[in-house]
Amino acid sequence: SSNTVNTLSSELKAQGVYSIDTLVVSHYHDDHAGGVASLLRSMPVGELFIPEQTDQAAVKREILNTAQERGVTVYEEMEISVGEMRLALYASHMELADVDENERCLVANLHYGDFNCLFMGDAGFQTEDYLVWKYGDLLESEVLKAGHHGSNTSSGYAFLNKVRPRLIVVPMRAGARLPGAEGLARLQSTGAPVYQTGIYGTVNIAVLPDGRFYVEET
Repeated sequence: SSNTVNTLSSELKAQGVYSIDTLVVSHYHDDHAGGVASLLRSMPVGELFIPEQTDQAAVKREILNTAQERGVTVYEEMEISVGEMRLALYASHMELADVDENERCLVANLHYGDFNCLFMGDAGFQTEDYLVWKYGDLLESEVLKAGHHGSNTSSGYAFLNKVRPRLIVVPMRAGARLPGAEGLARLQSTGAPVYQTGIYGTVNIAVLPDGRFYVEET
């Protein structure tokens, strides 16, 4: 939405960021992709990574058309390397018509030295099971951005046992119905601190070259 784009643009500019080298779209639901076309129009973007599979064809088409107009290079599912940072994009490859759009989203695994951060988008149990089967212990990460805002249909025990997070971030709006009670309980069962953005606000994580990290005070 335009409000989301304005908020994101303001946050980036407050951090001294006036252009985006790489933009990753997890999936095409409005709360994740609704403002992408507007963002492409309002700020220079170098390259765009998007999921191939979707049932939101109109949203994807608008993003692709805008990217073409703005001269943005578009990729579907691969790996990005910038200096010592590597971002691996995992696709669930769930192409069945009856699969929920959330289960088609890209999952991003950020590697920087010995530090890993796993961004789950809105992925739920089906995608988690696929990732555990395909990647196993490679999913282990210091920080987990919980799937689907900590809903009851995400963050299963088998998945969490592979990730073994030391810190968890749950993106949510203040007063939102998510996270779900069961999903939050599973996240808390890991023993890692759980930061809900609707309570704590923006969570800034600083990573040191040796892999240590900490949450910056805001």
